[in-house]
Amino acid sequence: MPSMKKSQRAGGACAASNNAKKMVGGKKSKKTKKASGAKSAPNVGYCMKCRTKVTMLNPTDMSKKTKIRTMKMRVGQCPKCKGKVYKIVGGG
Repeated sequence: MPSMKKSQRAGGACAASNNAKKMVGGKKSKKTKKASGAKSAPNVGYCMKCRTKVTMLNPTDMSKKTKIRTMKMRVGQCPKCKGKVYKIVGGG
């Protein structure tokens, strides 16, 4: 490497130059959908208390917003223990 002054090298110490030199373009990766097993019934969800899959009583749809995405969920009651039953319906 030929001798250069410190100011001539790439990536100088100036903080303003880092903000101005943002990478443009680039290739975006495509997410692949994972093949899940057999689809469950529309009102079958996971009971948080029994830790099993059960058919919900009084199912209602709701949406839960996270930092990354908004998820559509179905919430109901467990017929055995009356605990909460959740099922993710969409959004991802």
